[in-house]
Amino acid sequence: MIALGGVRARPGASGAAAVPTAVAVPLRAATAVSVSAAAVVLVVGLVAPGVWERWSWLPFAVGLLVGIPHGALDHLVPWWTGGTARRSRRLVVVLLAYVALAVLTFVAARLWPVPALLVLLVGSAVHFGVGETTVAALRTGRPEGRGPRFIASGLATVAVPFLAWPATVRPVLDVLAPGSAAVILDPRAMLVVGIGSAVVIVATLVADLVGGRRPAAAELALLTALFVVVPPLAAFGLYFGVWHGLRHLARLVALDPANADDLAARRLARPVGRVLLQSALPTTAVLVVLGVLLAVPGLAGHAVAGLVPIGLAVVLALTVPHMAVVAVMDRRQRPACHAQNGGSSPA
Repeated sequence: MIALGGVRARPGASGAAAVPTAVAVPLRAATAVSVSAAAVVLVVGLVAPGVWERWSWLPFAVGLLVGIPHGALDHLVPWWTGGTARRSRRLVVVLLAYVALAVLTFVAARLWPVPALLVLLVGSAVHFGVGETTVAALRTGRPEGRGPRFIASGLATVAVPFLAWPATVRPVLDVLAPGSAAVILDPRAMLVVGIGSAVVIVATLVADLVGGRRPAAAELALLTALFVVVPPLAAFGLYFGVWHGLRHLARLVALDPANADDLAARRLARPVGRVLLQSALPTTAVLVVLGVLLAVPGLAGHAVAGLVPIGLAVVLALTVPHMAVVAVMDRRQRPACHAQNGGSSPA
């Protein structure tokens, strides 16, 4: 049986595990919001192509505000997943390891910015790909294919923006890490990545349609179209916050044992309020830092060239330990599906 947040579900007649109410309720709500928002932004981009060229900052800002809280609760994951007797000790160990990894990553990013940016891109593709497949498995209660789907999702969200918008991302890359555009946007590399991305994404879509997984195919097609049609800043902002971040928050809502009774009764208001309250302080701290950086005089013009690489180092320093925590979380949320499906991983 699957156990999440204290709520269990018995396997269905087909052999696939029934989806527990604890995870089904918040994930259903998060999916509805994310798909609707992505569809609206895509339609606007198709009907009025110039709109997002001028207003890219709007979905980016909204996505940033919505997405920050999804990493603000990393420190509570070991508390929620560990045994009662070991929770406090595990929390201290994870916090120390988290800070140490963040510091080491920050130093590495400052010393080697181009390799750091490459690591960030590859790591993000893996992180987003695993996130998509894990969410798909948790929603259906059955394996959703770690291989092709995981790779296709990562390519759609990370590689496609570079393939579809090279002229737009080139100056951004060179500000983030001088010299990185020549490496990342190398024509031969782009050709290989482009052909590989097209083959993997199309093959995954066909396999999903043939296998009767139409919702999964629709989501992959929607994400790919979003990053092809909508400028990278707007598309990534929406994906990061309203799609990836919101779905991750839904998983956290299901993971917190304090939400078990409410979710079993299909009450979502109090669990959502609880997770927002828990993430309020770390989120506020991040927003204050961003506000201070924006308010410091002299950050316009050439000064930005010095600020952005530091910003990249900060982002990388926070992203690497977050990915590590989520990887552990994925492993802890998958075993029940794994056992019910003959040993195959649902993600």
